Amino acid sequence: MSTLHSTPHLCYADDVIFMGSWSKKNVMNLKRILRCLQLVSGLKVNLMKSSLMGVGPKEDEVHRMVGLLNYKAGSLPFLYLGLPVGENMKRIGPWRPIIDKFAKKLSNWKAKTLSMGGRITLSKAVLGNLPAYYLSIFKASVKVINSLEGIRRAFVWGKLGGKNKLQWVAWKKVQAPKNMGGLGLGEIRSLNWALLAKWKWRFRNNPTQLWTKVLRAIHGNDNSPLGIPIKRDRPGVWKDINLVYAELKKARVEITDNTGIVNNNDSIQTFSVATFRSFVAEKMGKKTEVGHFTWNRWVPNKVLLFVWRLILGSIATKAAFDHRGINLGNLECGICGGDVETVNHLTVECTLVKAVWWHVFNWIKISVSVQVSDFNGLLDEVYKQKGSKIWKKTIEVVLYAAVWRVWKSRNGKVFENIPFSVLKVVEEIKEDSYFWLKHRSPFSKLDWMRWRDFNIRDIIM
Repeated sequence: MSTLHSTPHLCYADDVIFMGSWSKKNVMNLKRILRCLQLVSGLKVNLMKSSLMGVGPKEDEVHRMVGLLNYKAGSLPFLYLGLPVGENMKRIGPWRPIIDKFAKKLSNWKAKTLSMGGRITLSKAVLGNLPAYYLSIFKASVKVINSLEGIRRAFVWGKLGGKNKLQWVAWKKVQAPKNMGGLGLGEIRSLNWALLAKWKWRFRNNPTQLWTKVLRAIHGNDNSPLGIPIKRDRPGVWKDINLVYAELKKARVEITDNTGIVNNNDSIQTFSVATFRSFVAEKMGKKTEVGHFTWNRWVPNKVLLFVWRLILGSIATKAAFDHRGINLGNLECGICGGDVETVNHLTVECTLVKAVWWHVFNWIKISVSVQVSDFNGLLDEVYKQKGSKIWKKTIEVVLYAAVWRVWKSRNGKVFENIPFSVLKVVEEIKEDSYFWLKHRSPFSKLDWMRWRDFNIRDIIM
């Protein structure tokens, strides 16, 4: 069979593409080869899953050849290994199956049954599963990226009565890496850039593989400014790599040959998609100030997400609703009924909350004499104390449990008319922090009675 660059077929497991010049002789030879394969191995070709396609011949000629093999008549575009071949991926149509599957995985009923922490985790998992295969081959258009991001955004914040709920934090902050004060969800656009940029590294480090030889046969041996051969007049997915670097340059992100390169355990250099994405995020994003807040793994995700939002001033207080044009009528604190219910009032200014903090700091034997204005100020005071990192991390667990329990008790009073009891809240803080440390930290043998007296310095120091 006549071939280009000695590539008569592509084979992956039981998916095979045979390529050659259009002629009856070649078709009959292919039929004989497949018949010999059946006689030797016992493997029979499934005619219902086989197609014959011609590039150039008329339709009646294709059907005549199909009759010789008893195959179906195929046409471009078609799917091979789950990817469309011969399709214009600049349009949104070919991406519709991925968009629909993405929306199905992040459906409204799942959002109702999961906490925000669960929704964040699922949205990350689905992004790494469904569209990553397409995004590693094709450059997605702005419309496709926006569609996928819109599905994620609606899922993370949830829906009520068919309408999107209030989105309390800017989506850019939700996408931003945690080391920049964000939630770490990541951008789909940067994932697409990183996956395509990896092909450049693969090409330069695998010069003897078949696919690199085919690319050199198509694009020549002359390297472009990227260090790989790219002929701009040759359409195809390889050309999209050049577009990625052009977009990054337009965004004023300077990419070098070492961007995204890391050393693995054997000191062998490899390309890291996560490292490339982090570099792009740091260059294009803006750092959000979160003070001493850390993503303490000894604390449940839903609590960490609440504290993160609290520090950003983005929890559902009455003042926050009023700021967004939602008239609740009464803006008084849901705990004390005094001043306007703002984030700072609920966390440090409310008289009853101050009483909670007095009991908590007395329990953990810390003296905080400075009059702080917000929760970040409390964290600052704790980090000024003398003590090991483990001790400060433990105190941080207690502080997170405190604001979480204050908020839960506030909601209990506002929505269920349950009285706010300072001593009850303090006991719940002790219980929550004890169970979190016992089951999520190395201190699994922590004793409850010693914890109630906070007699644990020999354990955590």
